[in-house]
Amino acid sequence: MPSSSGIHPTLWVLGRALRWLLKRLLEPNSVLCVALVSLWLTGRWRPLIQQLSDPIALVIGLMGGVVLYFGSLSFVQSQGFLVAKPWAAVRGSLGVVHLPPARVAVLGVRAVYEEMFWRGTVQFLLGNTFFGITATAVLFTLRHVYLNWINARVLRLRLVLEFVLFALVLSSTYAVSDRLLLVVGLHWARNLLIIASCVHRDARLLSQPAKPQ
Repeated sequence: MPSSSGIHPTLWVLGRALRWLLKRLLEPNSVLCVALVSLWLTGRWRPLIQQLSDPIALVIGLMGGVVLYFGSLSFVQSQGFLVAKPWAAVRGSLGVVHLPPARVAVLGVRAVYEEMFWRGTVQFLLGNTFFGITATAVLFTLRHVYLNWINARVLRLRLVLEFVLFALVLSSTYAVSDRLLLVVGLHWARNLLIIASCVHRDARLLSQPAKPQ
């Protein structure tokens, strides 16, 4: 019983309910709903929709996302964490051309609504200051690290470090440029390369002969 551990039954029930609610709110579809509601309540959807007609910023962001991906790998590796070897990372990322178009589109749409919520709304409300940039990056990191823990039950320090760097780059870029599609491109390209690398890694593992028992 919960009371046997010294926790009041009411607090135990509230804690379980809060955990359930937090888990549901952090799911991708729930974040989409929260993003849409927050955009509507704050009136931010009008100026952000206007920022979506900036193809040059998107192209620059996509190219910057490639640099960000390999740069973050290099930095994390320089700190003594074991990550993919450079050429292995390059070979894996080239697999992005083999990703199904529907998956590429879904990742793009997800990058749009996540950036509209995190950078376009949360950071806007907190302010494009050191506090606003840092707070938005921390909240963004906590959500993704929590989702990784829920889905894979894995929490690696290098993963947290890489997410912190990624979030700080996104928040700082938006604070300086005020161009939504620029950070959407960064986000989209990085996610595409990560998915392609994971698909390449899984295919390579499946192609290896099974070790004798």
